[in-house]
Amino acid sequence: MATVDVLVPTYNRSAMLRQCLESRQAQTYTDIRVIIGDDCSGDDTRMVAQDFCGMDGRFHYVRNAARLGIFGNMNTLFTRATGICGSSWDKRGSHAKDLYALDSRVDRLLVVYRALFK
Repeated sequence: MATVDVLVPTYNRSAMLRQCLESRQAQTYTDIRVIIGDDCSGDDTRMVAQDFCGMDGRFHYVRNAARLGIFGNMNTLFTRATGICGSSWDKRGSHAKDLYALDSRVDRLLVVYRALFK
């Protein structure tokens, strides 16, 4: 199976970020790389993200030099992705079903991804 890059855009949501990252860490599909994109948060988002990065080598933290907004932040995260992409845009707890669906449709997802990002 291929590595899935889980993109986590965030801005001043450290409490929700912790819940999101705990959920990603508990996934049954373990071949993931979680890229946390901090859009210049003023709260303790950096500390929360770096705690996870220190505990788990699959987690990576990136802080934008300037505020980009949700779409700019997401675009920046896409440039860092090297695997199949999944995102944490929503507020659901678990993405296990999503990752299972990705795994069963990797070939179609790559076709869509290549078409969008030529």
